[in-house]
Amino acid sequence: MPIAVRRRGYTGPIQLSVAGLPPGWGWQGGYVPAAANTGLLTINAAAGAPLSRPASLTVTGSGLGAGAMLTNVVAEQHIVLSRDGNVAASTLRLAHLLAGLTGKAPFAVRGPAAVELVQGYSTEVPVTIMREPKPTAPAVEITGILAAPGTPTRPDFTLKPATAAVNAAQASFTVSATPKVPEGRGLDLVIQGKAKVNNKDEVVLGWAVRVNVVRPFLVELSAPAVTLKPGQTVQVKGRIQRRPVFREAVQLKLDGLPAGVTLTAPLKAVPAGQSDFQFELRADAKAAPLSARLTLVPFATINGVPYSHPAVVLAAQIRK
Repeated sequence: MPIAVRRRGYTGPIQLSVAGLPPGWGWQGGYVPAAANTGLLTINAAAGAPLSRPASLTVTGSGLGAGAMLTNVVAEQHIVLSRDGNVAASTLRLAHLLAGLTGKAPFAVRGPAAVELVQGYSTEVPVTIMREPKPTAPAVEITGILAAPGTPTRPDFTLKPATAAVNAAQASFTVSATPKVPEGRGLDLVIQGKAKVNNKDEVVLGWAVRVNVVRPFLVELSAPAVTLKPGQTVQVKGRIQRRPVFREAVQLKLDGLPAGVTLTAPLKAVPAGQSDFQFELRADAKAAPLSARLTLVPFATINGVPYSHPAVVLAAQIRK
């Protein structure tokens, strides 16, 4: 279910949820990224879930960002009953959604609850295909839905569909992210399967998969502060925690050096595959006491695109 969001000043992320589900039913997804105006919810019923009459469901949304005060805002559907020209003269507001069961789908697809996606790289989303026992089950094309029909696409994410062979129960498609995708929860990805059953194209949806976007590497200093005496040299050590897919060199830049403090040698790039690095700071013999806030800026190139890591702060002091 695509759920539209009308914002009135709040621009942070929103989590949608569903209440009133009968026994054996569940929901997934419902994450609306910051500044986005649409979320995707999936509702599923377990095999054999009983339902004697339509269920009355309620969709609500709650702000997740800093300063979000709104919780459990009820979604409404507006149905125009009559018009005066192009203006709605009478409108019915519905705060509930009726849902019922249909016949069983010829097959089902299910992905993991969540996948981790590294900025600038791709990851495989494993999908299980569940079929009715038959001598020959058709091939199933699997992919994901990033945005609701009729809403803007997500150019920062790319999908590469895959096909589960005849009778195969497993397959994986690929989702990629540009280096510019923000870190954190990126979006909800809805699994889709398509197959030809009885000479007819059948499309089924699976549960929403949570996509968590992480950085390709993290930089840490062995100590957050250094203290020097005039004429003294100190060594600063650090380490790069690399995601397995990240094998690029990391460039380092040090900003904020105060008067009287210098690098003993220009910073060198940390070669691909290497984690540890170090550099030296020297205080001039006549340097006056001071406190300074230095920033180490790591950056790299991923698939031809510049990528910047957040600056790492190093506090420096000169004491006599």
